[in-house]
Amino acid sequence: MGATVEACRVAAERALEFLERRQHHTGEFKMDFTFEQWIDPATGRPGGGEDQSPFSASYIVHSLSFSDHPAAQRMTAKAMRYFRDQELPGGMWRYWNKGTAPLGDIPTDADDTSCISELIDRFDPPAPDNKWLLLLNRDSRNLFYTWITPRLGSGKSRRYWSVVLSDVTFERLILFWRRSPAARGDIDSVVNANVALYFGAGRETEPVVDYLLQIVRDGRESTSDKWYPDTNTFYYAVSRCYDRGMKRLGDAVPQMLSRFAAQAGGDGRIGTNDMLTALAAGAILNFRADTDLLVPAIDYILKTQQDDGGWPSRAFYTNGSRPAQTTWGSRELTTGFCLEAIERYSRAHASA
Repeated sequence: MGATVEACRVAAERALEFLERRQHHTGEFKMDFTFEQWIDPATGRPGGGEDQSPFSASYIVHSLSFSDHPAAQRMTAKAMRYFRDQELPGGMWRYWNKGTAPLGDIPTDADDTSCISELIDRFDPPAPDNKWLLLLNRDSRNLFYTWITPRLGSGKSRRYWSVVLSDVTFERLILFWRRSPAARGDIDSVVNANVALYFGAGRETEPVVDYLLQIVRDGRESTSDKWYPDTNTFYYAVSRCYDRGMKRLGDAVPQMLSRFAAQAGGDGRIGTNDMLTALAAGAILNFRADTDLLVPAIDYILKTQQDDGGWPSRAFYTNGSRPAQTTWGSRELTTGFCLEAIERYSRAHASA
């Protein structure tokens, strides 16, 4: 087995060098999109391009937080400035960068806003004053809507209307919903887990914990989120909440391990590729779960690292259609997840 502490240390340093080379001067990290159902006749491969979005940086910075290397700190500091530059009124964020119209004609959302706000709260406090707005963006079950868009209902204050109406355009209010699989009433599991991560354990997140556990009991992990259609992504998101203090989510571990075992390959992978394996390993480590799947998974991640220190681009989320018409991912994002898994594993075994 190659999953030694020393092998992890060497791989992590190479991954950090790769990420630092690839981080944009703005602090942004690359995110690629792929048109899965359109083949470019010139290349014979699906077409696509590069997005300008703070979203990949939010996940990569979370992964960097498990490294105490100076390179991780430098990249995090650059990303914090980038996040602040992209902040919108009310402490909100949208998927695309400012000034990328017509791509910017998308509503702000709870996923980007919570992922970025949680990082600012940790690394560049104070966090934006936006939790009150997220709390007013819930349904009757006290679950968080994915999209931040004007909603009628009791408890909406003048402050609420001032913020949400300031972001209204015809495109965001009308056209976006006609052109996208998105719906104003979207309630998504991974999105709710990411909002709960930002809020932390407490009264506001208990309904989310109940909701996530019911999804596990129902076996709906891969269908409960429109944008993240993979079981490993679901458990990675849930495990981050457990690691943040929502301990009732530990009830999900037996089902999680059963799901991972069903996907495990003889080479150590859990799922179809290295990114999904890293997400599964991250979930196992967050839950501190006792399983024989972890060491082979880490070994597989180490073996699939490429010569330049990175890992291949894999599809992490989709445009919400089934089957997916467009998927998003990048080498940087996969590398972040793989870095997190080997850093967490190395740290746990170095202190064992």
